[in-house]
Amino acid sequence: MPALPLSEEQLADAARLKDLFKEWQHSQKEKKLPSSQEAAAGALGFGQSALAQYLNGRIPLNVAAGIKFAQLLGVALSEFSPSLASEAEMVAHAVAPSADDEATMH
Repeated sequence: MPALPLSEEQLADAARLKDLFKEWQHSQKEKKLPSSQEAAAGALGFGQSALAQYLNGRIPLNVAAGIKFAQLLGVALSEFSPSLASEAEMVAHAVAPSADDEATMH
């Protein structure tokens, strides 16, 4: 079954992610640290092919992959995907409700 085309929002997320990834690569090169897609993929825990597909908008980002990218790049998830950041926030509140959330539940 062929993959569905990505939405405009998903394509915009991928474009922002790719820009941040290029900045990260440049910074890594300046520090004389590994900066290849292969090195990044190893740090992310998935293959170089998947990394390239995320960056090029071929497969949609999900919260788990987005969090890994955010950690690698040293940015907030919301910098490249506001919708995934919102989804991650909802999950976080469900796992560990804040005091404000608990006050409104009672």
